[in-house]
Amino acid sequence: MPPKNPKRASPIAPNPRAVQNGEVLQRLNFLHQASHYLASVTRPDLDRIQRSQNEKHSDHLHLPSNQPRSRHPIPHLPVLGLSRVLSKSMKVIAKKSVLRMDPSVKRSICRSCHLLLIPGTTSTTKILRSSSHRHKVKTRCLSCSHERQIPHPPKPKQDPTDRSGGHEHELMSEKKRSIPFWNQPQHLTFVGQTLMVEGSL
Repeated sequence: MPPKNPKRASPIAPNPRAVQNGEVLQRLNFLHQASHYLASVTRPDLDRIQRSQNEKHSDHLHLPSNQPRSRHPIPHLPVLGLSRVLSKSMKVIAKKSVLRMDPSVKRSICRSCHLLLIPGTTSTTKILRSSSHRHKVKTRCLSCSHERQIPHPPKPKQDPTDRSGGHEHELMSEKKRSIPFWNQPQHLTFVGQTLMVEGSL
């Protein structure tokens, strides 16, 4: 007699708590944390940054108007090169895995040199006025001097104690309020068996 077929293993039920592409997300999380640590472990010398900016400004003053201005980036800081590599790898992995990075994480990476932008350490942040959005956030990379402006409109206030808003709300509710049934023309009033017509009393 032929040997009996062994029992097939029952299929493993999917875990409802499992996250899709969990390993890729963990790798992206590790790369972001490592890049942040390497970018913040060495703070740039503020005096050196100021000297570099002064030299850049003086060079631009002596350049003729028709000659293109050259960039004078801040001197290379230790360990920042590895931080750039990790940030760039994070973008490449997310693109290959067809994963959308969070906008806050995506905006924290410089578009030019791929350095992680940490306010006060590797970048400067300013809030400027905007005609269309009232406010905008200007971020400048201290390594390549790349600037980026992002609109930052204020959030709408929903204060119940606002008198103007409450008054407008009351006016709108009065306009939308329907006519009471007893004031409508098709309403009939009977007293006993007598039909009462409006104005007969």
